[in-house]
Order: sequence, then C-alpha cells, then structure tokens
Amino acid sequence: MSEITIVEETCSVCGVVFGMAEHQKRQRLKDLKEFFCPNGHSVKYLPNQTPEAKEIATLNETIVRIRKEHEKLYDENYQQRRHIDCLENTAIKNWQRSNAALRGVITKMRNRK
Repeated sequence: MSEITIVEETCSVCGVVFGMAEHQKRQRLKDLKEFFCPNGHSVKYLPNQTPEAKEIATLNETIVRIRKEHEKLYDENYQQRRHIDCLENTAIKNWQRSNAALRGVITKMRNRK
C-alpha cells in the first residue's frame, strides 16, 4: 500500500481550508488547470503562484533592496569623501598661510640685523 501525503490548501473564493494530495497539487501547479474546493468553487493556480515564480519574485525583491542599499551607501560615501576633501583643502590652505606668515616673520627678523 502506498502512502499519500495530504497538503493544506485554501479556496481563493470562499476561504475554506481543505486537503489535497501532494502529487495533485504539484500537477496543478505545473499544468495550471482548474480544480474544485469542497464547496464547488473552481480554483486555478496562476503562473505567478508556482513555487519557482514565488522564489523568482522574492529574489527580484532582494535584488531591488540590495541595489537601493548600495545606492544609499554610495551616496553617503560620496558625501563623506567630499567632506574629507573640503577639510583637507582647508587644512592645506591654513598650513600655507601659516607657512607664509612664518616665512614673513623670518625674513623680517633677518632684515633687522
């Protein structure tokens, strides 16, 4: 005697939960033909309801989320680099001014002798 595995299914029309043979569910997901709930409603899987389609949709959502995160981090990194460049330029200018002032003081002291 062979065992039959029963899987849970829900009618999309009336919402009743019923059991169906696992092999039958796999077949209906594959061929997309209609079947009936215990209340007689015609139920049919849509192409995007197959496990493969759901996995592809999940992966696509993950790709979109990762791309958004990447763009956000790239923008933050760009802003930080601009800020660092600005600070470096300010520090260089301050050093140049200080150096010029120091040279002026040295020249002034040399000329006093």
